[in-house]
Amino acid sequence: MGMFKTRSEVYNYTSSDGKAKSVKLCLHYIEDDIATTMENNLIKYLIIIINFVIRTIVSLIMAYCGCDTESIKLMFVTNVVFVCQFFNTGVLPMLCTANLSG
Repeated sequence: MGMFKTRSEVYNYTSSDGKAKSVKLCLHYIEDDIATTMENNLIKYLIIIINFVIRTIVSLIMAYCGCDTESIKLMFVTNVVFVCQFFNTGVLPMLCTANLSG
């Protein structure tokens, strides 16, 4: 709710020539700021949910696969979960924020 109250607030700043000025924020800036905050939060929680689903699916798949030893099973699960979560956490946010217009 605090972001919506900024429309009515006046912000004081000192310009480059040293004069004190009072202005209201542009409505377009406020709307862009709210949209960006919502998109960032959506991406953040989406990554957490996808990582949880990946870990759960890999664990369930390995429960039904027949491995010779428990250590081989845990090693495989750890490697697959690491690779999937690395891609999901490292590459997807970079692609979401990349400027691909050019």
